[in-house]
Amino acid sequence: MLRAVIELSKYILAANIVLYVLISFIALCRDDRKRKNFIFVLQYSMIFINHMTGSLVLLSSRKDFTYLFFPLFQMITVFAFLVLMRVIYPKADRLIQSHIALLLSVSFVILTRLSLTRSVRQFTIIAISLVIALILPAFLRYQKLLKSCDYIFAAAGILILGAVLVRGSITNGSKLSFSIMGLSFQPSEFVKIIYVLFTAAMLSKAKKLWHLLLSGFLAAVHVLFLAAAKDLGSALIYFITYIILLYIATHRLRYLVMGFAGGAAAAYISYLLFAHVRVRVAAWLDPWNDINATGYQIAQSLFGIGTGGWFGMGIDAGMPSSIPYVEQDFIFSAICEEFGVIYGICLIAVCVSLFLEIIRVAYSCQDSFMQYASYGLGIIYIVQLFLTIGGNSKFIPLTGVTLPLISYGGSSVLATLMMLSVVQGFYIHNDTSYENKEYDDKNIDTNNNFIHKLVAFAGMHLHTNVIAGVFVGLFIAISVHLLHYVYYDSAQVINNSYNAKRQDILAEETIRGDILSADGQVLATTIAHSDDRYYPFDKVFAHAVGYAANGRMGVEQSANMFLVSSNVSLGNKLQNDLANEKHMGNTVVTTFDARLQKIAYNALGTYEGTVFVTEPSTGKILAMVSKPDFNPNTISEIWDSLLEDTTSSVLLNRATQGLYPPGSTFKILTALEYIRENPERYEDYTFQCTGKFSNGKNTINCYHGTVHGNVDLMESFAKSCNSSFANIGLKLDRRKFKKTLDNLFFNKKLPVDFPANTSSISDEIASNDNAMIQTVIGQGTTQMTPIQLAMITAMIANNGVMMEPYMIDHIETAEGKVIKTYAPHALGKLITEQEAAVLQEAMKTVVEEGTGTRLISEGYSAAGKTGSAEFNSNSDSHAWFTGYTYDTEKPLQITIIMEGAGSGGEYAVPMARRILDEYYSQK
Repeated sequence: MLRAVIELSKYILAANIVLYVLISFIALCRDDRKRKNFIFVLQYSMIFINHMTGSLVLLSSRKDFTYLFFPLFQMITVFAFLVLMRVIYPKADRLIQSHIALLLSVSFVILTRLSLTRSVRQFTIIAISLVIALILPAFLRYQKLLKSCDYIFAAAGILILGAVLVRGSITNGSKLSFSIMGLSFQPSEFVKIIYVLFTAAMLSKAKKLWHLLLSGFLAAVHVLFLAAAKDLGSALIYFITYIILLYIATHRLRYLVMGFAGGAAAAYISYLLFAHVRVRVAAWLDPWNDINATGYQIAQSLFGIGTGGWFGMGIDAGMPSSIPYVEQDFIFSAICEEFGVIYGICLIAVCVSLFLEIIRVAYSCQDSFMQYASYGLGIIYIVQLFLTIGGNSKFIPLTGVTLPLISYGGSSVLATLMMLSVVQGFYIHNDTSYENKEYDDKNIDTNNNFIHKLVAFAGMHLHTNVIAGVFVGLFIAISVHLLHYVYYDSAQVINNSYNAKRQDILAEETIRGDILSADGQVLATTIAHSDDRYYPFDKVFAHAVGYAANGRMGVEQSANMFLVSSNVSLGNKLQNDLANEKHMGNTVVTTFDARLQKIAYNALGTYEGTVFVTEPSTGKILAMVSKPDFNPNTISEIWDSLLEDTTSSVLLNRATQGLYPPGSTFKILTALEYIRENPERYEDYTFQCTGKFSNGKNTINCYHGTVHGNVDLMESFAKSCNSSFANIGLKLDRRKFKKTLDNLFFNKKLPVDFPANTSSISDEIASNDNAMIQTVIGQGTTQMTPIQLAMITAMIANNGVMMEPYMIDHIETAEGKVIKTYAPHALGKLITEQEAAVLQEAMKTVVEEGTGTRLISEGYSAAGKTGSAEFNSNSDSHAWFTGYTYDTEKPLQITIIMEGAGSGGEYAVPMARRILDEYYSQK
């Protein structure tokens, strides 16, 4: 029953906030005093639904009536505030009040879910803050007095921030707060208000350049004090607010450009000066590089958002507590995890609507001081919102600021309510201010003054609209970023071992889904009425499909989140929840050809090694065999013995993780570089092979000392002449050669969605001739994975375009509805069509008259390259073959390595022949 309640509440909350957003933007199109009462009645109803739905879920989950009475008391307090505001200030902006109530409702629910103790403490502060918010607008009738206090405001702000710099408490490396009688508060939150008032006052009175310079100097002192205290998030907010207000007041675009150019320079200097800034930037660029430390926060944030998906995991059903500082800096991530990204984006829309309503208030103000102050407070709010949500979603680096009105923190919520109360005060007393204007009509030409005011008012509208439009655009960009992340990237991100707790939560509610081959054969399924997995093909797909007990491997690992997630219809979910039954997980349909996999498995026989077959034009992995192997049906039984045997490599997928000297297959790359450097002369190349090549004290021998005689480039390649290629190696530009190899993903992570090791070449090729001549024939310290060799071979067959290998074709629900499709992805045209054509001819020559003649067949045409890679001092060799078929309806790329077998031409080529003959004969 509880699961049904949680599941249904997700959709109620999402639908409710979507309707709230629609009504908010409809209301935004009208002046507040022309808005109908029923609009606000609807909004208040939706706020109540939002609050009580979340609270009832917590009551159902925790079975404690505290979670009923406490939320009711919260709602009574908030609605009492709304009523009192309406009674005391009939002219108050009701849309601002509605948004305050909605955001506080969200805060109450999520904080109560995260920590009841902190929620009670936060509510106490909010209750006091609401009382202050009721009183404060009354004092805003004294605009003249406020306007005359510009220097007092500036001095107070500087003194307070200076005191924090000198005596403030250090939190996470920054001096942020004071503690008085056990109560900690953050002065910079309150200084924001007087900072805006001082800036607005000075800019509204500025007549000469020195007035602007003075205001800029005083604002800079505020910013520098914050920067010195390492409160860089607040410093950024203060800086942006001043620059925008300066632009609004002067209408000088150059001030805006110069200001932000200076800000960019200051940001770069901060990057150089402050280690924690560099850490945050590095974590933003690649949180996975140091996920245990600097990247942990943003990684957990992304896990939460991604696992929540569109509609969330449900209130009290996720693991937001695994996100550090979740109640403060990362509360938006917690909301997305349990309420869903749709809810999160709607919440962004509510906040943007609040900002636009503040801008409307600024428009309505007749006095420039009130205009600038209202606008400045709106900028403070929207910049803080952008920094928080942008940081949580990895749109920008983290800055460590809170989400206004929602995050835990007394200083933040009190300061934000005071800011909005000041805006309300300006709006309420706007007419009075206009009636008591400061200038004397008798001494001013009425017509000219009217025109001047009209032009100024229109000018402000234009510039404020531009700035407001920029911020709206930024939040649209964040929303698109979130949508893109959830739809395209989240499946890969959340399928991470560091997200295991959330994966386990989903697994407890779901029957793990089936894994199918491309032709619909079941490769893995869950036995009825148990959590045990059954693999019908036993060892055949051992490494490809993998296992889901004692950890995970293969498709069971790479598609884990899909398998433990269920996208069955809402009706079926509720029916299962009410019956206390698990949902059926999604089905993963792979690219594997079950028949080809069996052929390859049988052909490899008792040899250790791998067979890796792909479709060159798409990158689809059709077969992936690795031996030695294991039976995934008995993995639990043999697990302990596998761990005890430190020499065992049974669990290693040799296709993607095996590292071997590539032997003569590497000559593909050496030939590529020679052709690239000598496009007009490579056909003129000749070499007299005597069976060995000497360079100083270093000697390279051809296989078994074979003397190949006079050979050109094609013959050198077809006969796999080591001596000729050593000679070629010394002619290459080593810097260009290394660049070519780098472009083909040597010494860097392969761009694939499953575990794969990194191929490497010697670092000494630039200066060491022996390292160079060993490398160009695939020996020395060169190490290569079969998958990378396969990708290069497929690229040649595909006329120079390298495709990303992939093994999942699509995901479908248990009801058969496709929910995600994987399309072929080109990694780029890494070699030209002309280069590919030359290498194709060279590889055809290998089969037609070189070391691969055992592959000649009447059923298909093939091209390739053999390799015999020595791996020990006894000259024992791994047998390699990599190649492709052409002029057939179903072209294939095939790469084989047989460990310790000997010559590639004698062992690997015949195996490729057996596989391809059987495959095409049954086609």
